[in-house]
Amino acid sequence: MTTDYGEGIVRRFWEDIFGWGETSAMDELFAAHYRLHDLVHRETHDLEEVKSIVRDTHNMMPGARVVVDDQRLTEDGRVFTRFIVHVPSPPDADPTEQSAPLGEGWHYNGMSLSRLAEGEIAESWIVWEAMRAEQELGPYFEGPEWRWPPWR
Repeated sequence: MTTDYGEGIVRRFWEDIFGWGETSAMDELFAAHYRLHDLVHRETHDLEEVKSIVRDTHNMMPGARVVVDDQRLTEDGRVFTRFIVHVPSPPDADPTEQSAPLGEGWHYNGMSLSRLAEGEIAESWIVWEAMRAEQELGPYFEGPEWRWPPWR
């Protein structure tokens, strides 16, 4: 497996699919038996649950984006990815209460390890600043549809 190919598959998930909320290409990138291990919340999700997580995230936080900061592919087909989640400030946010200037939004760092098999993502482990995101975003996105994390 070439570096561009292995890293490209995982980058496409983070930046194109998760980053824009588009789940239509997930079936071609992920193995049918895919599992996501959320190390922060100690939960495991299958492919359909991950699709729901992506959709729910973008429904609750429109404009959220993900940028891959760094990646490494190992010889055994595992891709380490460091990413940043950008969440824009809501238009009606009070600039005196938020951690970033109005319009800038919030930024959360994370890392994932994805195991590729036969050209598909078969399994992933993820850890990111979910608890900080919950504390900072809760007051701004709270409402009847808000829950954090989105899959709870």
